[in-house]
Amino acid sequence: MPRATEPRPLTKTEARRIWLHAQRLDTNEPFGAGPQAVAAAVDHLGYVQIDTIHVIERCHHHILYSRIPAYARADLRQAQSVDKSVFEYWTHALSYDPAKDFRFFVPAMREHRREGHRWFASVKPEDTRKVMRLLRRDGSPAYDGKQQDVGRTDHRIDFTRRSRVRGESPRDIFTMTACFASASSVAGFVQPSASPASIATT
Repeated sequence: MPRATEPRPLTKTEARRIWLHAQRLDTNEPFGAGPQAVAAAVDHLGYVQIDTIHVIERCHHHILYSRIPAYARADLRQAQSVDKSVFEYWTHALSYDPAKDFRFFVPAMREHRREGHRWFASVKPEDTRKVMRLLRRDGSPAYDGKQQDVGRTDHRIDFTRRSRVRGESPRDIFTMTACFASASSVAGFVQPSASPASIATT
């Protein structure tokens, strides 16, 4: 059995250099430009989390822009909706994932389609039906109501405004928000045997 390598202490400068290089933040344009650069960045990072944090811009756009100086939202739209080089699915959170990794998500897709998710064990069938009616009528919901992302997220719903305008209770809003996360499985929007090209984003 080979001998374990002795730990090598790192200075703060060395550790910083390694981290920046791993994140590709140590060069100006590590992935080039355009939709291909978006796909390359997502592939290198493993995934890019789709975040509702919005200071100046949504968090995932910051991640791409910091590595692609000429980044534009249209590049992400092209990569996801035309080139199909990235797709949306759940890692530890909703994220853009490399299309080449789609096969690794299929077992979880099949399991969720077959068994549902434990988070939604308390969701009643009438709650699911209500969410499905809203999805068919209005498209995918969002938390801020702004038209700023790609795919089906171009048709998002402001749940806060909806509660004020339509008089829905906080429980209704909570149920819709929670239930939507599993609605794609309930409705069959994500087919376990599908290719990235046929996935409807959530």
